[in-house]
Amino acid sequence: MPASTDAELAALRTVLRDLVALSAIPAAWVGREPAAVAAGLADTLTGLLRLDFVYVRLCVPGFVGAVDVMRGDAWKTFPGWLEGHLAERGGLTGKEIIPDVDGGATQYRGVVVPIGVDAEGGMVAAACDRPDFPSASDQLLLNLATNHAAAAFQSVRLNEHHAQMWFLESLDRIDRAIQGTSDLDHMLNAVLDVVLTTFRCDRAWLVYPCDAEVFRPRGTDVLHRLRAERTRPEYPGASAVSMDIPNDEETAEVSRAALDSSGSVRFDPESGHAVPVRLADQFGVQSMIAMAVYPKVDKPYLFGLHQCSYRRVWTLQEERLFHEIGRRLADALDTQLMFRDLRESERKLERSRAELAASRARIVTASDEARSRIERDLHDGVQQRLVSLLLAQRTAQGMVPADLVKLQQQLSELVDGLAGALEELQEISRGIHPAILADGGLTRALKTLARRSAVPVDLAVRIETRPPAPVEVAAYYVVSEALTNAAKHARASLVQVSVVVSGSVLELSISDDGAGGADFGRGSGLIGLADRVDALGGTIAVASPVGHGTTLHVTLPLQAG
Repeated sequence: MPASTDAELAALRTVLRDLVALSAIPAAWVGREPAAVAAGLADTLTGLLRLDFVYVRLCVPGFVGAVDVMRGDAWKTFPGWLEGHLAERGGLTGKEIIPDVDGGATQYRGVVVPIGVDAEGGMVAAACDRPDFPSASDQLLLNLATNHAAAAFQSVRLNEHHAQMWFLESLDRIDRAIQGTSDLDHMLNAVLDVVLTTFRCDRAWLVYPCDAEVFRPRGTDVLHRLRAERTRPEYPGASAVSMDIPNDEETAEVSRAALDSSGSVRFDPESGHAVPVRLADQFGVQSMIAMAVYPKVDKPYLFGLHQCSYRRVWTLQEERLFHEIGRRLADALDTQLMFRDLRESERKLERSRAELAASRARIVTASDEARSRIERDLHDGVQQRLVSLLLAQRTAQGMVPADLVKLQQQLSELVDGLAGALEELQEISRGIHPAILADGGLTRALKTLARRSAVPVDLAVRIETRPPAPVEVAAYYVVSEALTNAAKHARASLVQVSVVVSGSVLELSISDDGAGGADFGRGSGLIGLADRVDALGGTIAVASPVGHGTTLHVTLPLQAG
């Protein structure tokens, strides 16, 4: 056999060997990172073709993040050559063979192979000192290896894209579950429902608190509890079967490991952490992932997933998503717990307000009852005594002889003094509590006030049935104080008073044409009226521009509360 034939057979065997080696490479690149695929291609070409220089650029059209790898230094001017070539021709449209890449003492022949149309998928550049480089077999192997790498790289990028979309879409579902309710329990259950579906696990749960010290073996005072749990029907959890979480040191170690970790902790065949025996026995747990969740306004929670159907190994992507969900859950717990505390504070404040209003109403009622008793005591006691003395004095005056003029004059002065004292006492009695309210109602009492007022009063009362006694008393004193102020301070010439029942509210409107300038901050009269009205759950408003009179508007609810 001629020598040339032997050489050709040897070369053919080498090519076949290299083809077999290249055909096995795509499987090795599956699941590798993009940089690892590019580096693998460069190393493979360097080894198989015994190259002195390899440059690999891999990218996917429409995706960011091209990967560049260089091996060897035989083509020192390659970056400049590539820049000039692209500037001159605007792109790399086909294979380029360079007879002498650097023009140095050692001649290196080079080849540049684009990947895809106009190198949109990247390129491979190679240089070698063999005089026949690149031979047909070199070019065949270059093309084959480049195509394999480009396909693997594109697959990796697409997988990355799908994984990122899954990550973002999962977080979007978590966010919507968090934002979908203001109730803490509903929010926790909604989030765990999404987690159960997203991870396709068998159980998702929250234990509170995440504290290894609350697990007390053989203790009866179990301080930890299952805060929320969602499960697949075929794998019921502790809440469904009314079973407590194991209270032992091995289970406590789960909390301890989560607290010691800055992220999640895996309990699976490849993690180095074993599932606690009692958890495995009681709940069928074969694999687990857990983490501590730290709300700022509460103790940590223990957040975890169970896999019961098989011995699952949690991936890095799943760990990353699980950790991010835990972080968002902590923020959501902060918000919900703060809202819960705020709502509880509001309820306490409302109860305090109600108790204060009831207390003020009781004080006003007690004060009115005391005033009424004093008025009755004065009327039935001192007033009647003065009336009797006045009548007796007049009788005695009539029995004095006419010629005793000086005595008649003295007795007359005594009668006038007693009459004046009686009248003053009656005025005091009416100020303490208007008896006419109990006898004749609000309408008659207001008419009496208007008749006695030093300022003319235009009174309009539209009340079909008598309001409750506290409302009548408050309305009476409001009008009485307003008339007193109009006479003493406002120098008014007319006061208009309107009283009307509208629905379940009695409305008072009192206007004068006086000097204005009335202010709650000055004097105790208006402040006392405001306290009385507020104690009944009513409102009082004053409009009193200087020089334009005063208007007082009061509403009083006819029913308490």
